[in-house]
Amino acid sequence: WTLDLLGDGPERENLNQLASELGINQRILWRGFVSEAWREMDQFHCLLSFSTGEGLPIVLLEAGYRMTPVFASDVGGVSEVCGSQGAVLFSLNESDDQIAQRLHEFVTDKERVRSCAENLQNRILQLYSERRWRDDLKKIYHSVSGCSL
Repeated sequence: WTLDLLGDGPERENLNQLASELGINQRILWRGFVSEAWREMDQFHCLLSFSTGEGLPIVLLEAGYRMTPVFASDVGGVSEVCGSQGAVLFSLNESDDQIAQRLHEFVTDKERVRSCAENLQNRILQLYSERRWRDDLKKIYHSVSGCSL
């Protein structure tokens, strides 16, 4: 296995040191900031999102559009975007061992991985498409202006 880490931040050095201590540094690709990372989503077996807070998780919208399976922390708007069948979500209150076990169970169940990815893509296309947002915005403008559609 390999792990592509996209993005950069204050925890990078700590993560790099931990990976070295665990002897897994050779399996991690430290990619840093990747412009248009969404273009690579469909090459990944699974998107891991261990965020502690998300308002509108754009990366999950991108994963859904590209039909990439998602394993994510259940914070902020994550469950709203993914729905009940579009991803495997975990609580930040779970132990590291519990989260690791759930991730292992998820990625080894190929049917569940496929089903979650398909459900997420369908949800994203229905609820978060450009057309849907534009049509909803038009309705709001029309209701505010008093004009009929």
